[in-house]
Amino acid sequence: TLEAQSGRVDSSTKAQRKLDEMRHFYRWQIGIQAGGNFNRVISTTDNKMQIGNGYMAGLFVNKNINRQWAIGGELNYVRSNNNNVSRTISQTSYFFEKYTTNYFLVTKTFEYLQAPVYVSYALGRRHHVSFGAVGLLMLNARTEVIEQSQKHAERNTNSYTKTGIYEDLNSFNYGINLGYEYNLPGMYSVGMRYNQMFNSVTNSSYFSNGSSSLPAHLQLYIKLNLTK
Repeated sequence: TLEAQSGRVDSSTKAQRKLDEMRHFYRWQIGIQAGGNFNRVISTTDNKMQIGNGYMAGLFVNKNINRQWAIGGELNYVRSNNNNVSRTISQTSYFFEKYTTNYFLVTKTFEYLQAPVYVSYALGRRHHVSFGAVGLLMLNARTEVIEQSQKHAERNTNSYTKTGIYEDLNSFNYGINLGYEYNLPGMYSVGMRYNQMFNSVTNSSYFSNGSSSLPAHLQLYIKLNLTK
């Protein structure tokens, strides 16, 4: 009968729609993100804490494993300004006489390529928590330099700003991350992530007191899912 045929068509349409929704749910999600980056650096010798701020922007990719669990990764450009990572390096040479140069360095800006990977868990439809690992590659740094050279009683002082990575800065870092996201209606979501790094900003082998500076990053961001 017509009613039976109509019922079979409706059932088939619903089944196809449900199948399409499942395929959409389990496919890779790709998008872009941007937000603020707040950087904290703690010295292990004097417990002084430096606070920096800046921004981050990049790409993300996610894959749902089931209704609760998902895996994901990101590739971000991260800039941290207003830091105050200071240290002193001395160089002494001899060519018939002693010649000493002291460098007083204060790095104010760091630029990184950041790659977090994580596992996320859904707390309902809109809330997600995550944890994972993160790697940082230093791309550039901006350092204020006071160069003081001394030869016998003669002393010269020169101040300048250098862009680049000094040898006493560690160019690679790694750590763990914890995050939270809230899905907004449509293609957007907002979130925060805390990244605790395990490697020092500075290379302790350059300092007689063995000082090191452990960094952490708090990022607040908005995501745009391009596959929705």
